[in-house]
Amino acid sequence: MQEKPQRPPLDQYELSLAEFPIFNLSNKQVGKDKKSIVYRDTIMGKDGMIISREWLVTPTKEYDFGTISTMDTFFTLFQLWKEQGFASNEIHYGSVRNILKRRNLDDVRENYDRIIRDLNCLTGIMITATNAFYDSIAGKYVSESFHLIDNLFFYEDESRFKRKNARQEKLPFAKVKVNDTLCRSVQANILLLEHDQEFWNSLTGVEKRLYLYLSKVLKSKPIYKREVLELASQIPVQAKEAKKRKQTIKDACNGLIKKGFKLLSKVEFVKAADGATDMIVFIRNGTPWKGQTKKTAVSKKEQIGIECLVEDILEVCGDEKSKPFYAKVARLLDERTIYRTISEVKATKNEGEIKKSPGQLFTFLIKKYAEEDGIEL
Repeated sequence: MQEKPQRPPLDQYELSLAEFPIFNLSNKQVGKDKKSIVYRDTIMGKDGMIISREWLVTPTKEYDFGTISTMDTFFTLFQLWKEQGFASNEIHYGSVRNILKRRNLDDVRENYDRIIRDLNCLTGIMITATNAFYDSIAGKYVSESFHLIDNLFFYEDESRFKRKNARQEKLPFAKVKVNDTLCRSVQANILLLEHDQEFWNSLTGVEKRLYLYLSKVLKSKPIYKREVLELASQIPVQAKEAKKRKQTIKDACNGLIKKGFKLLSKVEFVKAADGATDMIVFIRNGTPWKGQTKKTAVSKKEQIGIECLVEDILEVCGDEKSKPFYAKVARLLDERTIYRTISEVKATKNEGEIKKSPGQLFTFLIKKYAEEDGIEL
């Protein structure tokens, strides 16, 4: 009997709906003749290799790319799923009226039809993900195509709109069946757990998309730095002028903080090493942030880069006592060399082959690479 192949462990699911948005608001913004949306980025893979990821979103012709309402309905489904403990890949939503109530929408035919359309749109969307997640068993990045929702079940009494004071009860059969890949990704990342529907309803469209994105990255990174225009393209921010896109992101960040986004405490804009490129730095709540000290000659932009690198090293090594050494490494060595070493430590850790500790392995490797580059640590 042939042995059933194993699925990758949950901690290897790098695929994330937060990192790759699926909603671009409307066909008017996407373009009537556009058949798909493509998002691309790169990550540092095993042995320091640069891995290109692609996220292709293809809707059905009838329902197109969805609207801001589609994203709101999707969030509501996630809230229901959370309340049900993510117990299975089925989300029991009770009725369309239940979704309307959660979204603070009037129970009228127009809104009812909008929710129906949202659910059908979600069911029709096809995701083609290249290098979606790393399979530690096979030692390779995996590409996959899948729908967000495999099945949609309605049990609605539409005649209630014709009857005065008609009531619609929740029905245990009304549900959606989530695709297994999405289910595994959610179980791995546990997104959307920090806030409730009321918080979500208070956000603007850009704030919502930025919230989804930061909910993922700030879970794993105390300090996160990104090029402003790249981030604006991914969220996406539709303004044509670069200055306007930057201001839109800044306003959305301030809005999230003011409305109580628990993970984000501070945002700073700095210049990259070239002195021209705008960068944005997100600081997670509770993360010590020193900024530029009075007695140091290190520029503010360099200090931010150093602290980001140190936090990334600590995330893997977990050795706070070695923080001064890691700061020295961040000051003296090339960023690519550091991330190459981090990737090798993570790979060895995932394979269960670390003999002592991740910190000791990192120190051994980084000193080796520093010596090869003629740098004394």
